[in-house]
Parts: sequence; C-alpha cells; structure tokens
Amino acid sequence: MFKNIHEAEQWLQRVPMFGAIGRSAANFNLDRMVRLLSMMGNPHQKFKSVHVGGTNGKGSVSRMLASVYQTAGYKTGLYTSPHLISVWERFRINSAEADSSKLLPFFNRYGEFLEKERFTYFEITTAMAFWYFAEENVDIAIIEVGLGGRLDATNVIIPELSVITSIALDHTEILGNSIESVAFEKSGIIKENRPVVAGRLPEISEKIIRNRAVQKNAEYLNIDSISAALKNGFIELNQRYEKNKTLKFRYSGKQVDALNAAIVWLAIKKLEDKFPVKESHLTEGIESCRLKFSKTAAFEKLLPNRTWYFDGAHNEEAVHHLVQHLNTIAQPDKWTVVLSYMSDKITDRIASQWSDFSNIYLHEMQLERAASIDRMKDFFPDGRAINISETNYLHQFETELVIFSGSFYFYNEVSKWLGATDTTG
Repeated sequence: MFKNIHEAEQWLQRVPMFGAIGRSAANFNLDRMVRLLSMMGNPHQKFKSVHVGGTNGKGSVSRMLASVYQTAGYKTGLYTSPHLISVWERFRINSAEADSSKLLPFFNRYGEFLEKERFTYFEITTAMAFWYFAEENVDIAIIEVGLGGRLDATNVIIPELSVITSIALDHTEILGNSIESVAFEKSGIIKENRPVVAGRLPEISEKIIRNRAVQKNAEYLNIDSISAALKNGFIELNQRYEKNKTLKFRYSGKQVDALNAAIVWLAIKKLEDKFPVKESHLTEGIESCRLKFSKTAAFEKLLPNRTWYFDGAHNEEAVHHLVQHLNTIAQPDKWTVVLSYMSDKITDRIASQWSDFSNIYLHEMQLERAASIDRMKDFFPDGRAINISETNYLHQFETELVIFSGSFYFYNEVSKWLGATDTTG
C-alpha cells in the first residue's frame, strides 16, 4: 500500500485528529478496537503494562515511570499523546522515538482495513503502539490514557497496575460537567484484581475511585501517607508509615511534580515483586527524566539563553498549578504571558486565574478548534493580539520572563517560530 514511511505518514496525517477538529474525530466505543486488535493477533496482550490516567499529571507520571524502569535496566515502552512536533514521539522505547521505518509494515498490513473501517487517528496510533511494543519485545510499557478512561482506545489492556493522577473538570462536553462524572469515567481503567494508585483527589472523586476499586477487588493505594515537596531544586518525599522513609533528589519543575514523583514511588514499590527497582534507580530515573524527554510542554525551558518557558496548562486545575509556580519565581507583573486557547477550552474560571498578570498577549492558532482573537478578548479584554509567526518579538522579550501557555497544540507553532528566528542572542 505504501512505498515508504513518508507516504504512510502523509496518509495518517489526512485522518482527522481530535486535537484539530474536536469530538467529530473521536470514537468512544471499544468494540472496534477489540475487533481490530483481534485481527492483529492481540499485540496488547504480549507485554506487561502500567495504565496511567487522570486529568492532569498523567504525562509527567508516565515519563517518570518510563525513565525509572529504563534506568533499572528494563526495555521500556512509552505511549503518550498528543505529540508536540512529530507523530513518532508517541511511541518510544527506552526514551527514544520510534524508528519510523520499523512502523512501515504496520501500515502495509493494516492500512487498507483501517481506511475502509474509518478508524480514528487515536485508534490507529494506539493500535500501532501496541503492535510496535509487541514486535520489539519490551519488558514493560507505560500506556497513557488519551481522554477519559472508560471508553478510551487504550482501555483494552489488562495492566499490572493502574494509576489515576488527579480528577478535575476537563473535556466536559465528553466526560460530563461534574467532578462525579469525570471520576466515573477515569475509574473505568481499574481492572479486576489489579492494584490502582491514586494521587491527591477531591473527596467526592476519591470515594468514587475507591468504590470502583472495591467492585473490581482491586487494591487501592493513594499518596496521602507521603509528604511531598519541591524545595530549592530538590524533591523531598517522606513515607511516614515506613519508619519515616525519606527520598531526596534533584528536580527542576513545578511543585505538583513532587506529587507526581510520590505517585511514581508508590507504583514502583507496589510492582517491586514483578519489576524490582533499587532506590538509586528510582531517584536517578526521576532526576534524569527531563534529560531523556526534553520536549514535554510541561514548564519546559525553550531557550538556553533566555528565561522563556512553555506549559500546556489547558484546564482550571492545570492553570492553577502553573500560576502558583510562576508566582514562586517572580511577581505577576514581571511575566510576559503569551496565550493561545482552543475555543472549547477557554472559560471564565480559567481566565480568572490570570487576572493578576497585566502583560498578556493573545495568539490565534491555525486549527479549526482554535479560539479566535475576538473570542479570547472576551475573556482577556486587555490582552494584545499578536501573530508570532509573522512578528519578531525576540528583542522585545529579550530581558523578560516569558510563559507560553493555553494549549499543548500551541507548542508546535511556538517551536516553529523559534526555529525560524535567530535565537542565538
């Protein structure tokens, strides 16, 4: 069907993607995935896995887990979404992006069926991840949920352990506009007789998660027994019930990353009978995580010689954590904020989080789902419109703290702009 991987990639990019057009590009029914994977020989059953869901933090926890297991010597797969620049970022083994040429057989074996049955972009990439990890015989794969959990295309795996990092309102048009409905959807990844590790959850959502765990006879663990803090460039974790066991290691990130690290610690300990990991591997794995995965859009420093950052905070909880972190670095009036949102994401509650920041710029992305400048001005009336692809703001921003945010999909446009601009200083 395809002569080379470039033809295959071009075909894939013509498949509508949720990130660009929204719900019409999604399918929330697992029957098709089950049928597809059965036809493929059920590759998802040929490797061990950890399933990571949650509203925020699931990408960070997934990368930390993958880094720790890689450091411990396991051949480790990692499937995440969305990608920031290249689709091959979604599939990693030992932190390296997939060798795209190795994926050509997948397209040639299954592409005709995928096209005929009109599988979605996410269904295709999920099946590809399972196939790739099975073909490469990984020891363990960390599988990040795409959206929700219960009906997400990844939710066909029977993992060794499930993780639910956080519960907050997001994708309300799909998951419902209450914490209870979101928690119900997220709890759908809990499997029979398989433990689940949870982060700090609102009381009502934790009750739903706990009840689901009881129904599935799944051991429930959360990080309430762990004190976690990021102080002076070090994460400190203290597990009080185990003789005040303490871990301390370097990490550059936000305060919430300490909670993510606590989740990882608990998950690693729970699986230590099946996948032994030394404490030195744990701390080294988390410390080296940002080196292994340099492009994360999670408070990522964009340029070595400027204090410019990108963070894909796109819901109220994520923006709260980001703003909280920005305030630990400098007062709001010291920051230049460049925002670009999807039209279905921007809300009064999100905008209010930025109310103390006076220097706000607004950029309109070239995507069907993107919010227009006029729509963003309804929420940020004092925001100044810019087009970063046409305007050179380097000199203006040269001595400023700059945060780009609003959507993970904004990352690609920012990266292209920086790549096409003289950033040597």
